Amino acid sequence: MTVFCFGLLLMIVLFIRKTPGAILLSIVITTILAIVVNSLAVIDPKTWGVVVPRVPDSIVSTPDFGLVGQFDLFGGFVTAGALTATIVLFTLVLSGFFDAMGTIIGVADEAGLVDTRGRVPRLGRILTVDGVAGMVGGSVSASANTVFVESAAGVGEGRAPAWPAW
Repeated sequence: MTVFCFGLLLMIVLFIRKTPGAILLSIVITTILAIVVNSLAVIDPKTWGVVVPRVPDSIVSTPDFGLVGQFDLFGGFVTAGALTATIVLFTLVLSGFFDAMGTIIGVADEAGLVDTRGRVPRLGRILTVDGVAGMVGGSVSASANTVFVESAAGVGEGRAPAWPAW
């Protein structure tokens, strides 16, 4: 908890001081601190939660492709029943769609890509890519491949500051 609080405080301070890359910099520094704390102190691994910070064995490695294609397309319908599985599927698709729409519009606005009527150009293509990426990610048993709101932080970091026009 202390490492998290330090990281959050560092992120806020760097962001307020308008340090370029404040969010990424604080994540890297906090990760290094967590690895150091975990290696020096005697801490029960359960207190870290799901992921225990440690120095990786190698910086670059090949991914494990053992789960590619290991899914059952209609297993949920058989196990849970057609109505329940349809409701769950509809809920996931609906929430994914609105999450993607909000993120796309927010990031496009941050990047200055929204037109004068508040619309994102070529939105259909963006949603198509998001949908195909989600299907491909699911078919290879990977985590969700979709747009993430964290992209706005990267767009914000890449923009030039708004200088006074005097």
